[in-house]
Amino acid sequence: METTKIITSTKDFATALEQVEKIIDTKSSNYLLRSAFIQAEDGKMKISANNLEVIGCKTINCIADDKIMFALEDVKRVIKALKYFKGCDTIITFESDKACNFEDGKKSFKAGITDVNDNDAHSLFAHLGKVWIDNINSNNSNILEQHTYTIEKLMERYNSISYAIYIKDDLKPILRGINFKANKMVALDGYRLAVSTDTEDNGLSFKNEFTTNNNTFSILKQFKKSECDIISFESMTAFNLLSEDFILLSRNLEGQYFKWEAAIPCSFSSEFEFEKKNMLENLKYLKEIKTNKTMDMFAIKNNGLVSPYGSVDIEGLNISETSGYSLTRFMEAVKNLEDDRIKMLHSGALKPIVLKNVEENKYNSQLMLLCPINLNDVKSTWYK
Repeated sequence: METTKIITSTKDFATALEQVEKIIDTKSSNYLLRSAFIQAEDGKMKISANNLEVIGCKTINCIADDKIMFALEDVKRVIKALKYFKGCDTIITFESDKACNFEDGKKSFKAGITDVNDNDAHSLFAHLGKVWIDNINSNNSNILEQHTYTIEKLMERYNSISYAIYIKDDLKPILRGINFKANKMVALDGYRLAVSTDTEDNGLSFKNEFTTNNNTFSILKQFKKSECDIISFESMTAFNLLSEDFILLSRNLEGQYFKWEAAIPCSFSSEFEFEKKNMLENLKYLKEIKTNKTMDMFAIKNNGLVSPYGSVDIEGLNISETSGYSLTRFMEAVKNLEDDRIKMLHSGALKPIVLKNVEENKYNSQLMLLCPINLNDVKSTWYK
């Protein structure tokens, strides 16, 4: 290695490692994927991590005589050790291309590293195409569009719909993420649909549809109080947090997202408003009295809820056609609606039911759709 020493803020370095550590794939056979990639040059240190779905890069100040690149192994251990450093600065010295030493003047420890060259560094980012972290700027000709949004709003909207993301690892990878289309964020798994719409003037709205992988949001949530530029490219989306000196590149999921709009009924035969707290209590009651844990269903019938094990009368409810639903999925939909009062829109026994807030949040107008269970296929007659 050309440079034998790097000096940087202990606090900044520890924070940077904590922010990218969530991305590292510790089980990967590729040393670059199970390490933090560190590059020091011209008074700046970039700490990056890559798991082939997202790349995160944090920039902090440092003092280094020349350009140096290395892959830091066992990052969790390094983070734990740095918490005991009392000195303002951490000095990193390199004894070989296999190990380095960290010290703050009183304490020190060693950590394993791997020397990295420019070719290795390029391969780390090559899977995301020609867009390189250093080139995320407004003059980049590859940018399709760019919008500024708060992470707090983005995460609130994500948290309200993420329960409906498809979690199985099979032939539907496009459903394992969040779809952005116009002013909507969408999640669906084939049984249910959750939509968040930003109806504010000058709210977040994209001309180009894309689906970003779910891993993106587990990283962004640590920056809840920050604002970011969301930059759309053909095969990826960048989240540039200028105040944090942090950039997250997220690989867009390939394929065409489902045309979910056609699943929403055009008209409804009945509407009913209920208190969220009361409905959750009634649903929990039906769940608690189950004797068969695999029998996860109930029906909305006439003026109440009925299951194989009991029933609940609901004042004001009047459903002409009995319809069945998954008890767990119905509860999740109700829980994730923000308002204390919820509107239920019913259009028939074999058509999806729609749940909405009575009072809408302008930047998070929610719609939850749940597909019914065909009660004609149920051998028992508990719902009749």
